[in-house]
Amino acid sequence: MTDLPSLRKQFWAGKGRLDMLRSRRDGLVDSIRDAKEILALRDEVRDALEKLQADSNARIIGAYNSLLTALVADILPSGDRRDADGQDIAIRLSLYTERGLPALDVEGHSGENRVIDLYDGAGGSLTNVVCLGLRSIAAAASGMRRFLCLDEADCWLSPTRIAVFYSVLKRLAEQSGFQTIAISHHNPELFSKGVNILELQGRPRTGLSVRASADRALWPDDDMEGIRNIRLQNFAGFVDATLPLSPGVNAIVGQNNIGKSRVMKALRAVCYGDARDSDIRHGQNQVTVTLTLERGMTLTWSRKLNRNPVQQWTLQDRNGDIMTIDGEFCQSGKRRRGVDARVVPAWVTSVMGIERVEGLDIHLTHQKKPVFLLEETATKRAAVLSIGREASRVQDMIAGHKRRVEKATKTVNEGERELNGLLRQVSAIEECHARLETLFSQVEGLEGQIEETARVRDGATEVSRRIEAARHRVVRARTMLDILSDLPEPLDISEDIRRARQAGQLAERIEGLSRETVQRRHMLTLLAGFPEAPVLQDDRRPALLAERIESDRRTVQRCQAVGDILATLPEAPVLADEASPAKMAHDIQSCIASRSRAAGELETVNSRISECEKDIDSIMASNGGHCPFCGSAHTGGDHAVH
Repeated sequence: MTDLPSLRKQFWAGKGRLDMLRSRRDGLVDSIRDAKEILALRDEVRDALEKLQADSNARIIGAYNSLLTALVADILPSGDRRDADGQDIAIRLSLYTERGLPALDVEGHSGENRVIDLYDGAGGSLTNVVCLGLRSIAAAASGMRRFLCLDEADCWLSPTRIAVFYSVLKRLAEQSGFQTIAISHHNPELFSKGVNILELQGRPRTGLSVRASADRALWPDDDMEGIRNIRLQNFAGFVDATLPLSPGVNAIVGQNNIGKSRVMKALRAVCYGDARDSDIRHGQNQVTVTLTLERGMTLTWSRKLNRNPVQQWTLQDRNGDIMTIDGEFCQSGKRRRGVDARVVPAWVTSVMGIERVEGLDIHLTHQKKPVFLLEETATKRAAVLSIGREASRVQDMIAGHKRRVEKATKTVNEGERELNGLLRQVSAIEECHARLETLFSQVEGLEGQIEETARVRDGATEVSRRIEAARHRVVRARTMLDILSDLPEPLDISEDIRRARQAGQLAERIEGLSRETVQRRHMLTLLAGFPEAPVLQDDRRPALLAERIESDRRTVQRCQAVGDILATLPEAPVLADEASPAKMAHDIQSCIASRSRAAGELETVNSRISECEKDIDSIMASNGGHCPFCGSAHTGGDHAVH
């Protein structure tokens, strides 16, 4: 048979399970409701996402089509941007999906839907301009540093279009915030106004120097992003040369094979670590490239023969102190576990904001590869230009919506089955618990009655104990009354008590006088050895002494009178065995004993007083009958009065 505590324990365990089932039931109800709402809106959401995808593609593609077409129209003359039939060529970007990935075609269109291959079927000047536009779009879309270093990007343009090319490049830099370095073989006199011309002079064998434009643009503030200058030390034909850069377009010009492309190679060495020992100037063992950046930072790259590791990067602030970025000390060159010293440090890429995208150089071009993106696959073109990324996100949203619909359908089907089972379980358990709660309520009522009965029983036991104790006290009281009924009437001893108290006080005073007499006798003993006292005038001490002696005599007389009175008192009566009369009798006996002691002490005091008087008379006799204090003659024993 299960006892009540075990049954209660099982009840509360079942209640916990019931609460858990109720919580699961409520969760299923909410999930099913949300899932049904998703299913109710699935068609509407799908249509909205598909429209968003179409609008996004049309907006982005349309903007880039307009940009590239306008760029071609600005730079190229009408003859260079027409096909063989004399029709104007417009640049068209087509976005589609290839194996689930965004894909992009860049083509020329003319006439009635005639498609022109810009890589194989168009002139070099058109290809130059389109590649410039594509590179600018990729650099802007990358979210990295807005910087371009173009090596012979104008190689296929005629000299008559150079001024227009650089004016467009300058406008692009101003509107988009690009800093551009353009390496060109064209005559600097052909460039448009406002371009910072950096002309390389000298010979690589003896060392190149740099002549910059005197009217180049200056940096408006120190925080503006950009490379302030490039210093090359022992880098190929450069012994120690510095190229000052402006925030807009900077053109590096010079004779053929003088070493213009070495500047691009130096930037690639700093940003990518692309360098060889052949870059070190002949006869030297180390090459150094230093870039001065915004906020006074300087990034230094060096390569040294036979050093391990051979390359090293260092980032310093304007004070020359090595910086720390995200807790990392910005100086490489030391081998550490888990770090390859040959790889460009992450903080270099973070500071420069220049890195390859999909394996392609966006910011730093190559002289031998003026074509950008046109020869790449359609999917890589879309990835590098980030065109289709927004559409891809919408596509991801569509796929996510499809997954949510599938999940909602599964939730409704499986959730309703589980919910039906839970409802049956909850209903059965709730019915059982309702019965158990009624039973426990009745049990609690019975337990309360039992506890009340126990309290009444305990109260009755206590009352019986108190009655028995009272009965014993009544018996003792009756016995005491019987004993006290035979006692005589109590005596009135209030007057005796008062006299006893007075006798006690008198005894205390007599004891004090006794101590004082001893002190005075000691004083007289000391005075006995004194020489003849001189005659003093107006000395009141003998008079005071006489007054005190007279006071002591009166006190002795009062003590004698009190003693006579106490002598007439009767013996202390024998009182009944009660607490208060016994104490009073004890006090009277103590008073009588004190009286006897006081009488003995009184005799002692009188004896001492007599001795003191004799001593005084002896002192006066030895002084010729004169008082040693006042000098007066006296022949009686009452000089104390004097």
